[in-house]
Amino acid sequence: MPPIRLPLPPRMAAWRDAIAQVRAMYRHRHGRLPDLLRPRRFSEKMQWRKLFQRDPRFAVFSDKLAVRGYVAARLGEEVLIPLLWSGAAAEAIPFERLDPPYVLKPSHASGRHVVVTGAPDIPALRAAARDWLAYCHGTQMAEPGYFGIPRRLMAERFLAGEGGGPPVEHRLFTFSGRVRMIQTTLSLGPGAGWAREYYDRGWHRLRMELEYPPASLPLPAPERRGRMVEMAEALAAGTDHLRVDLYNVPAGIRVGELTLYSWSGLAPFRRDADDLWLGQFWEIERPVRQALRAVALTGWAAPASRYPDTA
Repeated sequence: MPPIRLPLPPRMAAWRDAIAQVRAMYRHRHGRLPDLLRPRRFSEKMQWRKLFQRDPRFAVFSDKLAVRGYVAARLGEEVLIPLLWSGAAAEAIPFERLDPPYVLKPSHASGRHVVVTGAPDIPALRAAARDWLAYCHGTQMAEPGYFGIPRRLMAERFLAGEGGGPPVEHRLFTFSGRVRMIQTTLSLGPGAGWAREYYDRGWHRLRMELEYPPASLPLPAPERRGRMVEMAEALAAGTDHLRVDLYNVPAGIRVGELTLYSWSGLAPFRRDADDLWLGQFWEIERPVRQALRAVALTGWAAPASRYPDTA
């Protein structure tokens, strides 16, 4: 006689599905399952965060509109990228009043934006905006910081770098409020990819490689690097890990975003030693106890899509 399997209560079934989703996504990208209860690698600790770390500040950090108030309160409004418009409907975007160049994007998701440099294709942009409003980044990527964020649209002034081209972006990885790594990235143009390099806080180049070999970005240490480190650490104070994205443009340093889930922890390191090196800075206190507490006391929104069984 086959064993009797009782159905799980809905709340526990949602946890089961979320854990299966995270494990499957990680195995697909890294070729192994993550150690979720005793993580050592940066990529594994990111999966632990996605599942078990619930912090009310995460909703602010993940909301591209709400985070502006957080940044302004700590660094002043002058470090914000000028906001041209925000609203909750694609049909309400006032294209006739938006002067290019600007960036149109959702406030509740990651990796979605359009840079408008000339006459906008209004039907195409409204269609993209409607798709953004229908998308739930939290359930698709198992990133609960995005759960419950109001779905809104926003247009920001496009920042130009030297010579009017794309600006250099500096992504400062902080751990326990201290910058440990800086990823410097520059767009090479439409369809040309990105150039990127990795440095420590003293601007010594790191032999870091994620997913693809790095495209060389031979830039000297920026004169404002000390100020960038100060800004990142001021914003990350009181967090165990936070990435602060900054643009160093002629007018000064501007804050782009605060990032909780870098690459969703799914970009494979070409050398496992790099994953372990970065992970050592992320101190998680009692990960097993925190995980059990999260499962016992909190719920989980059901994943939007199912992934293969990872048992």
